[in-house]
This record gives sequence, structure tokens and C-alpha cells, in this order.
Amino acid sequence: MDVSRSSAKVFAAKFGSSVLGFVAIAIFARELGSQILGQFFLFQGLIYLLSQVADFGFRSATVKRISEGSERGAFASSAVLIKLFPLTMVCGGVIVSAPYIEQYVGLNIALLIAITIFIREYAQLALHIVQAELRVGETAVIIFFRQIVWICVGYVLIRWGAIGLAIAWTASHILVLLWAGWKIEIDFQIPSIYHARSLFQFAKFQFVSSLGGLSFNWVDSLVIALFMTSAAVGSYEIGWRVTSVPLILTGAIATTIFPKISSKDLKSEKKSIGNLISSVVVPA
Repeated sequence: MDVSRSSAKVFAAKFGSSVLGFVAIAIFARELGSQILGQFFLFQGLIYLLSQVADFGFRSATVKRISEGSERGAFASSAVLIKLFPLTMVCGGVIVSAPYIEQYVGLNIALLIAITIFIREYAQLALHIVQAELRVGETAVIIFFRQIVWICVGYVLIRWGAIGLAIAWTASHILVLLWAGWKIEIDFQIPSIYHARSLFQFAKFQFVSSLGGLSFNWVDSLVIALFMTSAAVGSYEIGWRVTSVPLILTGAIATTIFPKISSKDLKSEKKSIGNLISSVVVPA
């Protein structure tokens, strides 16, 4: 895997997605208004929040173990099976808490939230498995077309308001699930308790780390909705998404080098890891 080339592809895909997303949000905001757009952002925020619980760091753990190069098929199948348990609990909790969630968002959307969480988690897992195979650059086009699907389907369903945008967002993750799943080259093997424990040993630390990113990106909007209106959430999110564009490059670099570092660490190539980190500090 060429780090520079893969980083460039991921950066180009994410930057292009952000530009398209900004244009789409501008159009949707003009057509729907900040209140309806705010409801859609709350839908996204709840999914990201609940997805952290449903994932519990297992996506990153899967990248770590598969990129090490040993028993990749068993780790992949173990990850697929493990995710069923927290996903079932989270989605069940959403259905049970439907009246409170729908009152908070202002839409009858709890069932769609549960469905989207399930689809998105397995779509992201498939994407991470491809990255773990040291083919990060190949995921760039999937990321880009995910945004295109959301924009196109969202525009078609714009008359449905926030529900239409939410359905379009779910459809975009169906695309990721099918496309990334087709891209996976690993031969899945029978999962085992050993592989599940190995994944958990890494995931429990990654889960704590991921909470920081969640707080940075979504907790603010979710708290705003508690004390203000969905219109305030819409206005805040639009402003935040414009200012977050410079973070795209560093995110692309981080996505690219993680499986590479994991592979080199298993071989105790400390100097090579140091050189790799040094080479990406300047562009970051």
C-alpha cells in the first residue's frame, strides 16, 4: 500500500464529498429551512451516538487484527458475528424508547433509526475490512459515491422533508454495504472464542478513544436540541461543517497509516514506523 497515493485518494474523496455535501446542504436549507434540516442532523447525531455503543471499538480492532496478517478470515468472521449482539441490544433499545426519541427529534423516525444503525454498522465494518487488507485507496471511490447517492436520492425525496433526507442517507449506506462487501477478498473462516477475545482486548481501549471524537463531533448538537430548537441545531451544524473542512486531510492520513503501522508493528519494524510518522507530520 502506497501511503501517499492512498492518502491522496482518500483526501480527494472526502474533500469532494464535503464540497458536494456543502452544496447539497445549501440547497436543502433553502428548500426546507433550518428547522427541518436540524431534525435530519439530530437523526444523524443519534445514529452516530448509538453506533459508538453498538460498535464498542470492534471496527478498529478488526482493522488491527486483520492488518497483522495472521488468521485474517477467522478475525473477519468473528467480528461479523460479534457485532450482532450489541447491535441487537441497541436497536431493541431504540424501538422500546421510540416515544422519547421521536419527541426529541420531532419526527416518527425511531424505526428508521434502528434500521439505519444496523445497516450502517455492517457497511462500516465491510469498509474497514477492505482497509485492513491494506487497500485503503480503493475505499475512496465508495466514500465519494456514498455522498452522491445521499444527495441524489435526498433531492428526489425532498418533499418528504427530514424523513426523505434520512431515507436517502440510509440508502447511501446500503450502497457502501454492497460495494465494500463485494470488494472484500478475505476468505471468511469459522469464528472462535480466541479470535473474539483478541478483538475485545483491543476494542475496549479503542472504545474509550472513540468517545472523544464523538464528543467533538456530535454531543454539542445533541445538547443544543435539549435546550433550544431543531432550527438552532440546523444553523449550528451548517456553520460547523464549513469550518471542519481543514480536518479532512489529517483524517485521510490517519485512516491510511493505521493499518500500515499495525502491520509493521507486528514485524517490530520500529524504525520504519518512525519514518512513516515523520513523513506524514508535515502534510498534516
